[in-house]
Amino acid sequence: MTSDELKHAHKLLNNIENSVRLRAIYSEAGHIIVGIPPARAVGGFKHIEHELTLSAAEIGDQIVSVLEKRIATMQGELRELGVTTTQPLGNQ
Repeated sequence: MTSDELKHAHKLLNNIENSVRLRAIYSEAGHIIVGIPPARAVGGFKHIEHELTLSAAEIGDQIVSVLEKRIATMQGELRELGVTTTQPLGNQ
């Protein structure tokens, strides 16, 4: 494994851990706030424009599904790099 592949594998593992954490958060959410950052945000934005609050029943399952697909895709990339783990990733 090259150093670039190792860096990519590390990034994938971190992204999987973050996605698993987010999946748990969105699975438990009662409502989810969706918004658009300002079009001309300079140096980061401090507020969200056009904010919309949705119940978890309206959008939660879709977000969890997207996160699960991302986790599966990243797990596939790790396998392609030859990375194996002693416990399943994304099932925490």
